[in-house]
Amino acid sequence: MTRVKIVILNWNGRDYLERFLPSLVSRTPGAGIVVADNGSTDDSVRFLERSYPQVELLRLDRNYGYAEGYNRALAGLNAEYFVLLNSDVEVTEGWLDPLVRTLDGDGSVAAVSPKIRSFGGPDKFGRRVHRFFGLSFLSRPHTRFDRVRQGTVRRSA
Repeated sequence: MTRVKIVILNWNGRDYLERFLPSLVSRTPGAGIVVADNGSTDDSVRFLERSYPQVELLRLDRNYGYAEGYNRALAGLNAEYFVLLNSDVEVTEGWLDPLVRTLDGDGSVAAVSPKIRSFGGPDKFGRRVHRFFGLSFLSRPHTRFDRVRQGTVRRSA
């Protein structure tokens, strides 16, 4: 079993996949990468099959939206940790290691998130959420989220 699976929910996002998937593949050795295609009508699936055979492709029969699409994708996967990553995220070298170390080091932590910086100005965090591209967090499967602390979410007892 792969310890960490990075799951990207895609719907007609071929351009994002072409732009951002290369950094994910090259900067995330050892993790399984899964693209759950939410019934795309563009050439996303063909692009993935042709360009990224090492990426696991899950085809959903239609667009289930964000939450149900991720729930359907995760239901068929096995891993100790899951990263839910939007397709418009460029990761940096070593981005995953501190997140995994945090979860490994403290069993009461249920989810963690990296710093999310503005793609247009990576030295800035900005004040308006819509200026940021993507969302990602790493979580233990089947976790009930409870208390939030800066950077982490604690598991309920």
